[in-house]
Amino acid sequence: MGRNDAFNGWALMLISSVAWCYYTFWVLVLPIVDRDHPIQSYFPSRFYALLIPQFIMVVTGTLTASFIALVMIRSEDTTSEEEEVAWTDTEPWRGLRSEASR
Repeated sequence: MGRNDAFNGWALMLISSVAWCYYTFWVLVLPIVDRDHPIQSYFPSRFYALLIPQFIMVVTGTLTASFIALVMIRSEDTTSEEEEVAWTDTEPWRGLRSEASR
């Protein structure tokens, strides 16, 4: 199992490094190179250099906010009677008010 994890980590690191180098070259070096140079054919338009990261950030932010909202919604209904009793024990006047109103 450990050998498989090491290989997966190595592969992900290699893919991430290649993607980072490609993107960095695309964003920092290609604006300096002439438009009719043959290397320009290996890269999409510079418009996508900004569009792709923005799309990834919006999707990541939406998924993160959705996950947090889902956790908050599900944890809202977990108040037990013991917690409610403990709350009234720390504030004894709460119990008196509920008994007086009866």
